[in-house]
Amino acid sequence: MHAETHSPLRVILLVFIFGWSAIGSATEAPKNHGKPSPSDWLPSKIDDEGLRERWTFEALDSAGNLIQAELRHSNQGLNDHKAAFSLLHTDPEGKQTTCRGISEPGTWSGSLDAATGEATGEARIKMGRAQARLGLERQKLSIHCPEMKVDLDFQNLEPAWQPKFFADGAGSLTLLNPRGKVKGRIELKDKNQEFSGLGWITHQRSDEPAHRLWRRRIQIRGTGKHASLHCEILDLKAKHDARQETWCILADDKGLRLASTRLVWQLSAFIRDDSQGPDVIMPRRLRASIDGAKIDVMLGALRGKEDPAAKLGRLSRSASRMSNKAYDYFFDCVFSVKLQTEVGPFEPQLSPGRCRIEFNGT
Repeated sequence: MHAETHSPLRVILLVFIFGWSAIGSATEAPKNHGKPSPSDWLPSKIDDEGLRERWTFEALDSAGNLIQAELRHSNQGLNDHKAAFSLLHTDPEGKQTTCRGISEPGTWSGSLDAATGEATGEARIKMGRAQARLGLERQKLSIHCPEMKVDLDFQNLEPAWQPKFFADGAGSLTLLNPRGKVKGRIELKDKNQEFSGLGWITHQRSDEPAHRLWRRRIQIRGTGKHASLHCEILDLKAKHDARQETWCILADDKGLRLASTRLVWQLSAFIRDDSQGPDVIMPRRLRASIDGAKIDVMLGALRGKEDPAAKLGRLSRSASRMSNKAYDYFFDCVFSVKLQTEVGPFEPQLSPGRCRIEFNGT
C-alpha cells in the first residue's frame, strides 16, 4: 500500500497522564487456547456473513529492506469466500513497490498436507500469484507479480503461540511464528537481491464484521537484530462492553520474554486531526505494565495516512464511509521495555518500529 503524506497534526494542549497498572503474569502458556496445529490456520469454510481472516507476514533485513504481505479471506459483501493478497516492499531509502491481487470464490484454495498429517504437516494456501505453506516450525511465502517477485523461507526461533483472545468467541489469534529467521530472494525490475533477516507471521480470524466489532485498532510493530516487539490493541464497541482486547509479545534470541493478552494500556498525549471533516483523536503515547514488565511506546513522525476505501467501487465506498473514519494513520514509533527477571532488571535493545491506528466509527 502507498501511504500519502498530508499536513501535520495539531497537538491538543491538554495531555492526560496515567500511571502504571500491573496485573496477571508476564507469560501465558501457549496451550491456554489449545495446542496450535496447522489446521488452526487453514481458511475457514463457514458461510457466516461476518467471517474475515488474514495471514500477515513481515520480514526485515540488516540493510533495512522491509517486506510486508497479507493474504485475506472474507464473506462480507455479495459473495462468500472471496480472497485477496497484498505485498509491499520498502527499500532502505524509503522507495516502495507494491502489488495486489484478488481471487474470486472458487478460484483459490486452502488445504492441509495429508502426507504427514495435522500435527506435523502444513497448511497450503494458493491465491493466484500468492502461495503460502504454513507449518509449525517452517513457513514459505511466494508472491510473483509483474512489479516484483518475493520468495521467503521462515524458520521459527520460537514456537507458535495461540493465546486466549476474544473471550466471547468473536475471533481467534495464532502467532505462527513470533520471531523467526528469514531467507530468500527479492526480484525487482531494476535489481535482484538475496534476503536474510528476521520476521514473524500471524493469523487472525473474526466471525463478526470489523465495523460491528471494534472502533479503534492500534498496531505496534518492531523487528530488530536484538529483539522483536509486536502488540495490538482493540477498543471494542458497546455491544462488547466497550472493553479493550490486547495481545503483546516480546521475543529475543533467548526466547519469549513477554507473551500476554492481559495488558491494560493507558493512552495519553492526545493529538487531533481535523483536516478531513470530523475530528479524529489519537494518542501519541501508550504505556502498559504487567508483573515487573513495563512497556512505553512513543509515536513519532506521521509517515502518512491512507483512505482504506479509496480503491472500492462507488457504492461500496459510500457504504464503508457511513461506518468508518476515512483514514488509517501510519507513524514511526520508538519503544522502551523494562523487564524484571530472576537475575535482575533487563532492558532489551529495540530498534525503532512502525505504529498504525485505524478507526471504525464510534
